[in-house]
Amino acid sequence: MTNDWIRLLFDSWKDQEGILHTNEEIDNWIKELNQTIKVKITPNCLSESTYWYYDKELGIITNKNNSFFQ
Repeated sequence: MTNDWIRLLFDSWKDQEGILHTNEEIDNWIKELNQTIKVKITPNCLSESTYWYYDKELGIITNKNNSFFQ
């Protein structure tokens, strides 16, 4: 399990051409994105959502497609 996690972590550091980047390069990329990307976050009530819900059995917030994040 640990080796799978490490492989996934390193794979996530690669760009579309498969080039592995350093932590410093990734940090700089994130800093650049934070300076150039605009987001709007609007709080809403989970109980009013038709897409997101709290799964009591699993104890997580998820969506109807079980995608994005938990």
